[in-house]
Amino acid sequence: MFRRSAEVPSGHLNDLVEVMGTVVTFDVYSDNKEDLHDNSLLLNAIATSKESLRQADQRFSTYKDDSWISINKPTRPSNEYPADVRYVLEVCDYLKATTRGAFDHHYRGEVIDPTGIVKGWAVEQALPYLRVEGISGAIVNGAGDIASFGTFNHGKEFSFGVVDPTDRSKIAFVVQGAPCVATSALYERGDHIVDPRYPRRKIDNLSATVVGPSLTLADGLATAIFVAGLEVFDVIESLNGYECALTKSNGRLYATRSFPFRRQN
Repeated sequence: MFRRSAEVPSGHLNDLVEVMGTVVTFDVYSDNKEDLHDNSLLLNAIATSKESLRQADQRFSTYKDDSWISINKPTRPSNEYPADVRYVLEVCDYLKATTRGAFDHHYRGEVIDPTGIVKGWAVEQALPYLRVEGISGAIVNGAGDIASFGTFNHGKEFSFGVVDPTDRSKIAFVVQGAPCVATSALYERGDHIVDPRYPRRKIDNLSATVVGPSLTLADGLATAIFVAGLEVFDVIESLNGYECALTKSNGRLYATRSFPFRRQN
């Protein structure tokens, strides 16, 4: 869902971790490349960031029988949930109401499935650990759910290429200067997204990208836009700081007025 720019400065450190059924990458930048080498603070920060992702997986995975969400399902009163579980489920409730059911963590009846925002939330939680002295900017990318801060190469803004859903060898457009980017599509994991309002309806969209200040919200909103398309564009337009772009099955691209993209030539 995302391609790294070919413009990579010497003051760049890349790392990764396999977690949550995907690969999460870390890109850390400094205007002084010496700040990236033999930097115990930075190495510890990356290790802590990775551990936060593993803990999120252990807390929320619906594929692990021993995760908190699988064991509890959750059955106890909400005031007894761990604080992070309570927060994630509150955001899910907000998204369900705001998107008029296009996002719904209860779509399988009594089973609670918050995975529509968990990866975005986990990536967003992992980013602040990388705010280490001497680091000008950093990106945490969980298979297209991207959180970033700062700049690279002496003040340049980050840009993120979003894959063309009709041809994965190409870039559909480039997002410029957005701190958080979430894309929802089927080309990475196959047919895994269901419209919770009409589970048997074929979804007529290929890809949805949402940008904004919170990756947690952007992740859930991207799912809702992918599911409901233009029906819920007004939801995005009503939220301060959020914009979206949608590619429909006929290849046509729609975007909100201030979406920060530029097409590839």
